[in-house]
Amino acid sequence: MDTKENRQAKRHLIKLPVILVDKTNNKTYNGITKEVSKTGLSFLSECNVFLVKDVAIILKFANETIEVTGSMIYTYHASNDRMFRTGIVFKCFKEGDKAKLAKFLGN
Repeated sequence: MDTKENRQAKRHLIKLPVILVDKTNNKTYNGITKEVSKTGLSFLSECNVFLVKDVAIILKFANETIEVTGSMIYTYHASNDRMFRTGIVFKCFKEGDKAKLAKFLGN
């Protein structure tokens, strides 16, 4: 198994509410982030979902909302957390949201 680290950006262990939106049918999945960086995130959810098409991600923190389109890169059962862990790589931020996230993360 290849365990090479692919993410270049610093990871921040932050718990934030996250909503994943299936852009094909607007179905939503709620979760809580495990890690957030300026290029992606991982989150925990009770749902075992993996979507091949781009998804919308909505993050809420400090009276701010960030919307970004991304791709799911993995979903697996995280037995220590007793939930499913999903990894997202960010593709396209709503205008101004990339700067909001960078400011929040401090990088």
